[in-house]
Amino acid sequence: MKNHQRGEFNEGIMILLALCLIIFVFILPKNSPGPSRSFLSFGDNNLSWRTERNNYGLEYGYNSPYSKNISISTGNASYEYQPKDEYIMIENRGEENININGWKLKNSKDSKTYEVSGNLKNFNADIAYIPKAVSLFTGTGYNLFSDIVLKSGDEAIVSSGSIGQNIPYKITSFKENKCSGYLENLPEYEFNPPIQSNCPVPTREPGFDSLDGKCKDFIENFSSCHTPEYDGLDIDGEKCRGCVDGEDGLSNACVAFIKSHYSYLGCVNNHQNDKDFNLRGWRIFLDRDWEMWDEEDETIFLYDADGRLVNTNSY
Repeated sequence: MKNHQRGEFNEGIMILLALCLIIFVFILPKNSPGPSRSFLSFGDNNLSWRTERNNYGLEYGYNSPYSKNISISTGNASYEYQPKDEYIMIENRGEENININGWKLKNSKDSKTYEVSGNLKNFNADIAYIPKAVSLFTGTGYNLFSDIVLKSGDEAIVSSGSIGQNIPYKITSFKENKCSGYLENLPEYEFNPPIQSNCPVPTREPGFDSLDGKCKDFIENFSSCHTPEYDGLDIDGEKCRGCVDGEDGLSNACVAFIKSHYSYLGCVNNHQNDKDFNLRGWRIFLDRDWEMWDEEDETIFLYDADGRLVNTNSY
């Protein structure tokens, strides 16, 4: 009798083990952690890449004291390949100021195996360092570079490339201010993401009330952050000297006022001492010629100045 019961017990154990194996093989891999492989090829190109990723969890062991306060968002890194447009974001969610100058960004290229012309190859990861920036971008070409210090709630938009255009202003890494919308609205530049156009109201500029009536009426039609054009064509398409946005007949005092107030440089000169002058955003340019982040199977690593891992973000 005992042997018979033992046999039934062993048979029950075997059935239970078989059921567990079926669940693990056919159900769990769809939604639970486990090793996986992904493959991608680029059509007619000779280059394709293969990645092998362990999905048991990205436990990288954050050992930086800033890890609890600094976060990374992927921005448009997963779908933008032009370095001038590609960006990620770093945000200080803590209460203390944090200096991120010299911090290191790294992609996960070194964890992938690439197939190049039929051969498997490995490459080093791309690394970029957070540069110094100007807390007050003057627009004059004379800028004082300093460390980038993120205050509580500040965010840094880190672009892989650069603006490239040096006229009318040579753009460097800088802190946004309430005049930065003048830069955004200039046709020579294209910031990604766009800078908010929240410049001082044109009709509230000091000295506006002393202008003549025609000048006031003209300025009242200005949109926020608008830089007028000078000496262009009038409303009849004729070349006009001394006109502003095609408007002729403005007084010399009016034209002088417009030139000294309605531009990035004029705005900075008149408002840099305002209490609300500085905004919470930084624009950082890594000046790379190639994209930094892959379109998929990518991990963004951020290390502090002492080489300790601050945070990661994977997609």
